[in-house]
Amino acid sequence: PGRIVLGFIGVTETSYSTEIIYSIKKTLEEKYNKSVQAVELDKKNLVYYNAKETYSIYQNRIRDFLKNNLSPEVVLIDLGEMDLNICDDVIYLVNPSLYTINKLMYKSRDAFMRLKGKKVVFVNSLLNNDDVNQFAKEAGISVYYNLPPINDRVYSQDIDKLLGKLGIVPETSNKTTKKGLFDLFK
Repeated sequence: PGRIVLGFIGVTETSYSTEIIYSIKKTLEEKYNKSVQAVELDKKNLVYYNAKETYSIYQNRIRDFLKNNLSPEVVLIDLGEMDLNICDDVIYLVNPSLYTINKLMYKSRDAFMRLKGKKVVFVNSLLNNDDVNQFAKEAGISVYYNLPPINDRVYSQDIDKLLGKLGIVPETSNKTTKKGLFDLFK
């Protein structure tokens, strides 16, 4: 298997893309021992994490960057609001709060029509499954994953589950086995 280039597009104003990319990078490196680069285009937010292998570059240089950096197993790219057709897969991040959705709809009435057939991930979401299904039905989209608020300081089981669903890590590694009382002595 070759390198995976995974892009993220923030659909709503608060999409938490920087935090999510950092948490995915951290999980892949620490739990799965993968080499990962995180790249953001035309902004400088990742720098505040002081993490190695994070880059802020101009959009017009991303193709050269990818061509000249073939060593990482995974490249995570914050695409901002544009799909540049440079990724193996693209995740569309949506904060489903009433405020951000109404603001999005005010700017673009057809915002959700453009998300049909895309991998939409709700971020910082406190919606339950019924709420997510209702939202998806009303918006005419499917929701790929419902990600609750995450703490970027610690391992997130939800980030791990998302990586499993994306096929980047084995889904079986996300399952925890319940230990019995006597397992302590084995």
